[in-house]
Amino acid sequence: MKINLTNIISQIWKSKIKAHKEEIRCLDTRKLDPILVSQQGQDWWADFNATMKVINQECEKIT
Repeated sequence: MKINLTNIISQIWKSKIKAHKEEIRCLDTRKLDPILVSQQGQDWWADFNATMKVINQECEKIT
């Protein structure tokens, strides 16, 4: 069975970060400039995505 890694990473992001953006001050557009929030979100997503791919590569070595 082929697993779509991008979808898994995206679902984790949505459930753990995006769903709680009001609790994360720097991702709340009501408290900060939307442009800054967007840039911060993109930077965090890039870091998160890269980290998850490294974790996946390490897990693949185990199996």
